[in-house]
Amino acid sequence: MVDTTGALFSAAWMVTDTVLRTGKVLVIAQQGYPTGTATIFSDSNLSEVLSAGDSVRVAGVGGGKTFGAWYQFGSAGGCHVQRISGPDTVVAR
Repeated sequence: MVDTTGALFSAAWMVTDTVLRTGKVLVIAQQGYPTGTATIFSDSNLSEVLSAGDSVRVAGVGGGKTFGAWYQFGSAGGCHVQRISGPDTVVAR
């Protein structure tokens, strides 16, 4: 995550995902990752998406800023989550 100047944004994030197909909202647990990094989807949520992929709206709030982006997640081998599409970097505004 970066801010609007392109600098890494360091804040504690609360991230939620909404699976478009089901409307289910998932709260994504955050770990102690390096500055500018947040978990947006994990293997613990794998059962919430189809192996071929589902559209997921990812939203986060932290440090008085927000971000949002669309992703598609699936599971190539059914064992681990795979990002099929979506941005590598999001901008906190």
